[in-house]
Amino acid sequence: MKYFKYTQIDPTTGISINRQTPKEGPRDPDIKGLQVLFRDNVEPHLYFGTADDDATDDPDNQCWVITSEEFAFYVRRYIEHEIWHAKPKLYEEENALRRAHLVGKYDDTATVAGVYKYEQAKAVLTGRSISTTAVKDEATFRGVDPAVLAQRIVERHEEFRAKESKIAGIRGKQLDRLESFTIDDADPWASFQEFHKLEEVGTREEQVFENGERVTKQVPVTVRYYGVELGARYQNSGS
Repeated sequence: MKYFKYTQIDPTTGISINRQTPKEGPRDPDIKGLQVLFRDNVEPHLYFGTADDDATDDPDNQCWVITSEEFAFYVRRYIEHEIWHAKPKLYEEENALRRAHLVGKYDDTATVAGVYKYEQAKAVLTGRSISTTAVKDEATFRGVDPAVLAQRIVERHEEFRAKESKIAGIRGKQLDRLESFTIDDADPWASFQEFHKLEEVGTREEQVFENGERVTKQVPVTVRYYGVELGARYQNSGS
């Protein structure tokens, strides 16, 4: 087995598309026994694969035989580049989840106020003597019993804290996975496959036809184990 690095070719002229603009859609070059492994993410015109031991290259047309050490270098570069892009994406998706599930229609000041009102609401519910609180004042303005309002505040704040912990935990888990990922230079392809493995995070209903009838089935929700996809993880990770 040999490792190959190559660019695709014009199917008519056989010339590398990196040397000449193709007239038709590109294809892989004629390399004996070629098994395409991956397309590079740093130099996307490059492809990598394996081929038969007697396969030959064509450096003048950007098709090269490479060593196992060179192949390991490109796999490492690919994975490290993926991780480098994934980390900021984690925080972008975390912030999107926070906006969708925590902030919502409320201003940030309401979130801040909720912290001290929560403690005051608990005091109201436990009957501790507090001469004046924001909770009592708000209840007066709303024309409701302070205990009723206090109960709402406690429930909503605890729901808020549970959602916040869930979002932070999911993001932290994926960050830990990315930062702890190791690449085995002795078996780089196994590392590549490990990095792209999937995991099931839940199930969803799907309408399918069986024997001419529409039926509802539970199908798995799968995401990349080392991927981001925080929205799918949040929706399928329980309460």
